[in-house]
Amino acid sequence: MLRNCRQCGALFASSGSDVCPECLAREEEVFRSVRAYVVDHPDASVEEVAEAVAVEPAVILRFLKQGRLIGVRAELTCESCGRPISEGRFCSACVAALRSGLGDHTGPRSTFYGAPRRRPRP
Repeated sequence: MLRNCRQCGALFASSGSDVCPECLAREEEVFRSVRAYVVDHPDASVEEVAEAVAVEPAVILRFLKQGRLIGVRAELTCESCGRPISEGRFCSACVAALRSGLGDHTGPRSTFYGAPRRRPRP
């Protein structure tokens, strides 16, 4: 499917990503430098890491929300209840509540199409 890159606006053939291969490669390079800094400086704040690696704090926060980066002091909050969290988008309590709320809809026949068909009327 053709799509415009979220970062540079270029048109590219997407295989599910919203960034073009060039921007994805640059983002991976930034991620590697951020991760290397965090490994060498555990418990650094988002601002410290951003300044040291010369990236916007929003980039580091995005890595944290994606669950790709751990060990950075950040003031993330659960998107559901607002509790402080260290990574991801939801706290463990809200994740558990979401999972229990799904109930039996998480099995292999969880789609609408897995429901038994009704017989047509004669």
